[in-house]
Amino acid sequence: MSRVHGRDLTGRPIADAVDTVVSGSDAERETVRHTLDRVLEDGVVTAAAFEDTVGQTAKVLATAETRAELARTALEEARTTAEPVTEVSLVRTRLDSLAATVDSVEEDLAAVQRTLGSVMGQDDGVTYEAVRDLREVHEEATGVQHRADEVQVALEEFETWVNNEDERAATLRGDVDDLATAVDALEGAAEDVAADGDAATWADAAMQHASLALLVADLRAELDTLRSWPVATDGNPDWDAVAGRLDTLEDRVTDVAETLERACQPAWQDRYGASVDAVQQVLADREPPVDWAAVHSVLDVHRPAGATT
Repeated sequence: MSRVHGRDLTGRPIADAVDTVVSGSDAERETVRHTLDRVLEDGVVTAAAFEDTVGQTAKVLATAETRAELARTALEEARTTAEPVTEVSLVRTRLDSLAATVDSVEEDLAAVQRTLGSVMGQDDGVTYEAVRDLREVHEEATGVQHRADEVQVALEEFETWVNNEDERAATLRGDVDDLATAVDALEGAAEDVAADGDAATWADAAMQHASLALLVADLRAELDTLRSWPVATDGNPDWDAVAGRLDTLEDRVTDVAETLERACQPAWQDRYGASVDAVQQVLADREPPVDWAAVHSVLDVHRPAGATT
């Protein structure tokens, strides 16, 4: 956002104001016109309209500030709820991730607050740069508010997850459902490779296989953790059913590996073998609970051009 303000446009008709801004910058005429719409009265830029826009923007920012405060309160409540089970690595990982999101929301909020303070502290009249900053403050404060709301909901869901065994099971079953969908897709990709594949499709399927094999291990570790929860909570899920589904999916993932191995041609191995080996080695060294953002970064580096996760 700009901290340097230009010519005072107060009292100028919109066409004149737009000409003034465009002549002194590389801004697009339509963008300038749209931005200055916020500070017009009867087609003229006015200080009163500017002050009204400042006030409206401040209200939007105040809402974001309130939501960020609520998110911080929700985080402290979640920490209190999780205190009896903070030694469980799965709990710490999830809570740390949520705390990092709250910290990020607050950092972004502080940046937006500084920008609005700069606009309110300038005495250059109604400048295009100031109006543009107000628009950006409005947009970014709205984004902060939405993120704060989302993390507050996530923290409330986390508390429910900690307190209720059925909720923990439902969350895990949802993850297993997602795994099953991914295995379906991988089986289809492996069949295509075997029937009419090439080096790139083989490599992509092989890397996806490594990712899903790790996901099976991650979910199995999570299942073991949830079955041995250190404190009694409400709920009585059928953990054996979840374990049975994971067994079946693991067998299917193993079958895919065999299909890809049979289909692989020497030229494919020459072209992408080093990349596949690198992904397999990196993922094999990952320990549950897995940092999936890091895994996706590894895949992005090594997957063939044009492949999508």
